[in-house]
Amino acid sequence: MASNVLPGWLTQIFTTNDAPSPGQHQEILNALYPLRIQATELEDAIRTLSALRDTTCNTVRLMESAIHPIRLLPDDILREIFEHCVPWCREDGTARDTFPNEPFSAAYYNIFNVCRNWRAVAHAHPRLWTVLVIGPRFHRDQSYTSTMNRIQHTVEITHARAGSLPIRVHIPQSEKTIVGRELLLMVQTYGKQWGCMRIEGTTEEYDVLVILLNESSLPSLHELSLVGLSSGLSETLHIPALRHLRFEGAVQKTRNLFTPLSQITRCEFINSSPDSLAQMVNLEELIISCGRVSKNWRKPREPPLVLPNLTFLRVTEIDGGRSTIIVPLFNHFRLPALRTLYVHLPDTWRGSLIALDPSLIPDSIASLSIASDSIDGENAIRVTDFIRRSKHLHSLHVGGSQAPAILEMLATDLAVLSRLRNLYITPFDPISLHDTAHSLKAFTSARMLAGYAPLGPLRVYMRALNRQDDQAALAIQCVGGQELQVVDGKFDTFDNVPHI
Repeated sequence: MASNVLPGWLTQIFTTNDAPSPGQHQEILNALYPLRIQATELEDAIRTLSALRDTTCNTVRLMESAIHPIRLLPDDILREIFEHCVPWCREDGTARDTFPNEPFSAAYYNIFNVCRNWRAVAHAHPRLWTVLVIGPRFHRDQSYTSTMNRIQHTVEITHARAGSLPIRVHIPQSEKTIVGRELLLMVQTYGKQWGCMRIEGTTEEYDVLVILLNESSLPSLHELSLVGLSSGLSETLHIPALRHLRFEGAVQKTRNLFTPLSQITRCEFINSSPDSLAQMVNLEELIISCGRVSKNWRKPREPPLVLPNLTFLRVTEIDGGRSTIIVPLFNHFRLPALRTLYVHLPDTWRGSLIALDPSLIPDSIASLSIASDSIDGENAIRVTDFIRRSKHLHSLHVGGSQAPAILEMLATDLAVLSRLRNLYITPFDPISLHDTAHSLKAFTSARMLAGYAPLGPLRVYMRALNRQDDQAALAIQCVGGQELQVVDGKFDTFDNVPHI
């Protein structure tokens, strides 16, 4: 009610606590009735207009969606988008993080439920269906039969939609593993199309699974991961196309695990003792990430075995004690073709590289990465000997507290200065950055004085940069026109060097 429609006396009453007179009371009642009617009419009008506004806005949204550019996307662009929504279809290999957690993740349903066209495009795109997870956890409210029916349906539609593309299969460890006749039928029916396979489980589950695999045809299986095996297998696997083998948390107590092991060209031992390595005479790439090894490795092999085709080796120690795999590895094997070598030791490692004869390090190495925050001065000298031994070395990564000392020792070696083309440094921590700066200046100055061209982009890796650290790193005065790059992260691989 606007104040300009009220009598003056009524406005005055609003500002006091006085009661109106009988005449004023009647006058208020007479004026109140039409105002109430007017307020009701206004509320009805507001509701009508609000409903009209909502309907109009909804119509606008529908019309805008009808002309949205996404409706005009060709099918090939839609397929590209769908692959990003289901990223594991673009992965390869058998690492755990390349598989989804469930047979059908929410990503599939998000694609299917948009419209019939999207669903049709997704169903007709084989690449989306190249990953299969068999054996999810049993749901408490489902019987074994209903669970098996669901798994069987998943397997059937996956193979139907994948077309002729190879399929990566994951059989995870669960509360109850899917074993027996049903799984055997699945393997026998669809195993011919499986290219990669990851199996997780206990020893008892393995015995059953291995029998199933051995009784099935797997002509396309070229990569296999065995996870969690704690004892020797009772059966021998015959997989003719197998080339890549991965053990995770497994101990191999039989040499006849695969026949023949000479067909393996790439192998990974993750927290597993590499006891079956001696039979892999055609190995080209090897990754070992383990701590303590079996007794077979404690004494040098006489005569040592030769792995003539091995070009890539990554060794990561995961035990904080004094045991090591790097020393017995070179005592047991000769690697004349080795081109890329990674040696990464944990911060708590208390072993020693002194026992490793530098003459056992192949002089064919072109790329070398050695990093540890636990290497002392004596081990740093031995590392320097390894680097000098590598006559074809052109890419070097040094990490840890002794990195500055190693660089300063190398700065006096003209042979190393002449060979090196790329240098990567990971300081011990941001505090040691100034020591790194000093050693880098000494190294680049020595190269310039010797008349050698500047290195390729020199990279300093820092796991956690702040503004002060960043400025300090950028202030490193590398002479001779040397380009410097400060990387906020962790060194992983050399440029243009193949790795697993």
